[in-house]
Amino acid sequence: MPSVTGSRMRVAILTDFLSGLGGTESLTVRVALGLSRRSHDVRVFCPRSPRDRTWVRLLRQEGVGALLGAPECIFPDDRGVQDRARREAVLDRAATRTMAAVFARWRPDVLLANPMGSLLVAWLSRTDRPPVPVVGYEFSAADGRCSHWYPPDLPAVVNDVDVAIAGCEASRRGIAATHGFTGRIEVVPPLVPAAAAAPLPAAPWALGCIARLAVEKGLDFLLAALPELRDRHPRITLRVYGEGYDRIRLGDLGRALAVDDIVTLAGRFSPSSGLDAVAARHAIFVQPSLYESLPTAILEVAARGRVVVASRVGGIPEFFAAGGQGVLVPPASPNAIAAAVGDLLDDPGRLAELGRQNAAVIAGSYGYEQGLDMLEAVLCSVVR
Repeated sequence: MPSVTGSRMRVAILTDFLSGLGGTESLTVRVALGLSRRSHDVRVFCPRSPRDRTWVRLLRQEGVGALLGAPECIFPDDRGVQDRARREAVLDRAATRTMAAVFARWRPDVLLANPMGSLLVAWLSRTDRPPVPVVGYEFSAADGRCSHWYPPDLPAVVNDVDVAIAGCEASRRGIAATHGFTGRIEVVPPLVPAAAAAPLPAAPWALGCIARLAVEKGLDFLLAALPELRDRHPRITLRVYGEGYDRIRLGDLGRALAVDDIVTLAGRFSPSSGLDAVAARHAIFVQPSLYESLPTAILEVAARGRVVVASRVGGIPEFFAAGGQGVLVPPASPNAIAAAVGDLLDDPGRLAELGRQNAAVIAGSYGYEQGLDMLEAVLCSVVR
C-alpha cells in the first residue's frame, strides 16, 4: 500500500529487545514492516543480538536492516540486578555510538523508540546527538506498580521527546502522570492484522490463555479458579501459551491446587504462523492480568472470533467499551473468573455470535492499515 503522506521518510526504530515473542516485539516488527511496505526507508537498532532470531529473520526477509549489538548469550542474567543494569548500560552506550556512526552516513528523518526505555534514555543523554526529531512509542499503562520496567532517569530526559504515541487511553495517562511527559500525546491503537475466524472447537471447555509467565499476568488467580470451574464443568482444561521466569513456581502452584492434570504450560508459538492454530483450539481466552495496557493477545484472538474473559485493568475496558464481547472481571478474583467462564459455558450457543461481534469490533476499531495510517501521519507531522 502506498504511503498516505505522499513522501518517503527515513525512519530509525529504536528498541531495547527483540528476543521475546510478545506484544512489544511484535509491535516493533509490524511497524517496521508496515512502513517499509509503504516505501519508507526503515532500519531497526537494538543493543542486544537475540538468541531467538524469529524477528530478525522476518525483518531481513523484507529488506529491513536490523543493526544489533552484542549477543545475549554472553550476558547471562544470573548475576543479580545491579550487575545486569551495569551490563545493559554498557550495551546501550555502545549502541548509541553505532547509531551516531550510522547517522553520519544515513541521516534519519525521525527516530521512533519502542518502548521509551533505556536505549532511548542513552540516546537522549548524548550531548553530540544530531537534531533528529524523536517519537516515543509507549504501549504499557505505566504506573507505580510497574515502575521497575522503566529506567529511573527516564523522567529527566522524557521531555526531549517531540511526540509520544500511546496505545490506548490508559497508556496516555501513564505517559503523562508516571513519566512526567508534558508534550503532545497521540493515541494510536495497536496494529492488528486481518485474520479469518476459524470454526469453534468441539470442546469449548478447553480454555486458552496467552501470557508471559510473570507475576503481573495474574496466572495465579486463573489457576485458583480451576477447582471451582471443574466442579461446575468437569471437563474443563487450560493451556497457557508463553514463557517466563515464573514457570517453575506456576507448576508448583498447579500441583498444590491439584489442577496440574488439567493445566498445560504450552510454551511459545511462532508469531508469524502459530496464532491461527492456537485460536482454533479454544473458544474462550482468559486474560487475568493484575496490571496491563491493552494486550495484543486479546485483540488478536478477538480478531479470530474468540470470546475474552479479562481483568478490568489498564486499557482492557476500552476494548469492551468499543463493543468487545466476553466478560470483564475484577483483578485478583478467582471466584469472578470461575463465574464468568462458567456462565459462558452454560450457554455455548452464544459463543459463536459473541465471537463474530468481536471480529467486527477489531476490523472497525483496531485494523492494521488504519492504525498504520495514524502512525504514519504522526511521524510525517513531526518531520515537517
